[in-house]
Amino acid sequence: MQDWALQTFHISGVLYAPSKKLLLFAVMCLYVFIHSFISHKEFRFLAPLLPLSSVYAGYFCSKIAAAKWQLAVFVGLVVINAPVALYTSVVHQRGTLDVMRYLDGEAQLGYVKSVLFLMPCHSTPVYSHFHHNISLRLLDCSPSLEPGYVPEDDQFFSNPAKWLGERYTAVEKQLPSHLVMFDPVVQDVMPFIDQHNYSQRQENRERSRTISIRNVHIMYTSSL
Repeated sequence: MQDWALQTFHISGVLYAPSKKLLLFAVMCLYVFIHSFISHKEFRFLAPLLPLSSVYAGYFCSKIAAAKWQLAVFVGLVVINAPVALYTSVVHQRGTLDVMRYLDGEAQLGYVKSVLFLMPCHSTPVYSHFHHNISLRLLDCSPSLEPGYVPEDDQFFSNPAKWLGERYTAVEKQLPSHLVMFDPVVQDVMPFIDQHNYSQRQENRERSRTISIRNVHIMYTSSL
């Protein structure tokens, strides 16, 4: 909701702003142009532009404040953006949050010994939702200036089966009790899952082999 409304106000504000007040807009364009050449891009890199662009949003607000249709603009923004805000905040891509709540509950029952997240970096909130002294293994995506360096997450997604096979035969002997991944990865790692007997576990209640939480899969081993 905020992004769409701000963009509308910012762009309109640039059109209403006096030409001598466009220096900040030129700085913003230069900032975006320079950052376009950086190979690693994230939306948060654009955050410093929000205070500058809000100046132009003020020009647009001053225009509609004196207009007869200001109420219609306000109502239109609420009607259009409120459903989108609710959907994106409550429903859309919430699986990565739900999976942490699920694991937290399982850990309280003693079912979780260690977790391997086969997901892109920062996909889950991890310890902000999981309050236990249990190892959570995430794929590393730390940058490096070393020539030819390939982050661990890129190594995994280029060949998931190969990465798991090498990692858990030569480097890490102890298998994690739980694997967490998105839908597209499941078939790629299925040989590893079958090989290491990640299967149904019955302990006081029926438990299925795979728990699916909004496109996020949790698989656990029967060795616990």
